[in-house]
Amino acid sequence: MPNKAPDQELDAYLRLNRAFPGEWLVALRKLSGWDGVKCQLHSGSGTAGALSALTSSLGRVVCIQASQAMEITCWSASDPVFLLPLAGDPEIALQGKPGQPMLHLTAARSSDRFRLRLPRNGRVMILRPAAGIPDSLIRDEGDKRLAACQNLITEYLHSSSFFRDDAHARELTDDLFRQLAAMERNEGGATSRAPRA
Repeated sequence: MPNKAPDQELDAYLRLNRAFPGEWLVALRKLSGWDGVKCQLHSGSGTAGALSALTSSLGRVVCIQASQAMEITCWSASDPVFLLPLAGDPEIALQGKPGQPMLHLTAARSSDRFRLRLPRNGRVMILRPAAGIPDSLIRDEGDKRLAACQNLITEYLHSSSFFRDDAHARELTDDLFRQLAAMERNEGGATSRAPRA
């Protein structure tokens, strides 16, 4: 079996590939800062998947790729998070409600217990701003703002293929978190801009 990573966002920051469940979970906890996260593979054995992670002064970005179907449960997080589906048909269940297809950017409060189901080869991006996510982006009426945030994140992902070096990657990651924070002040009117060359 080849030991090649699948197409993975932030591939220059690949931290683990084809890892077994124990080491994968330890790495996910460390890279995401979620001590209360658990993972259960549907087959019960085999490799869990790949993790890419980039930490800047304003937040963390973690990309998860599932080698097989899995369920990730977050019992408690110190801050709210953004979750963006990238591939496959992931599902999310918040606060014990039934799982729903994760079709777009989702925000979860620190008090929200959530369950994320990933199919085989499913991919999800987790963003944890250091300053936290404004409540207005999490409330139901924040859908327009979440759509604008998703556009910013998608633009960031496209620009990630052109990171010149680690300093540039961290600079653009900080820019992303600044723009996300600006969504609160601008009522969703933060303008996207091309990444700096």
